[in-house]
Amino acid sequence: MEEILQALLAIDSVTCAVLASRDGLIIASAAEDSAHMPRAAIAAALMENAEKYCRDMRLGGVQQTVITAGNGIMVLTEVGRMLLITESSRLNAAGLVMAESRRASRALQRQQ
Repeated sequence: MEEILQALLAIDSVTCAVLASRDGLIIASAAEDSAHMPRAAIAAALMENAEKYCRDMRLGGVQQTVITAGNGIMVLTEVGRMLLITESSRLNAAGLVMAESRRASRALQRQQ
């Protein structure tokens, strides 16, 4: 689990890779700093709202949610009953971070 998160952190511009429960409790993390701790709960709430929206709109289950901001992106990826939170400081890395987050999600699911 730690190796998978460290591999995400090794991607240029990725600043945080956290595996959390759906209620925001951190299971494992790899980050440049400890500021990610409260973000796990916020990210879990964001994913819950995205799932509710998609259910209400009959779009199917949420697999990945991307939040784009002025100084980077946050990618929330489903990992079974858990959530992978990956943050990047570069907007132009969004495609790579999304793809690698999906790959990491599959690898984490195989470990369960």
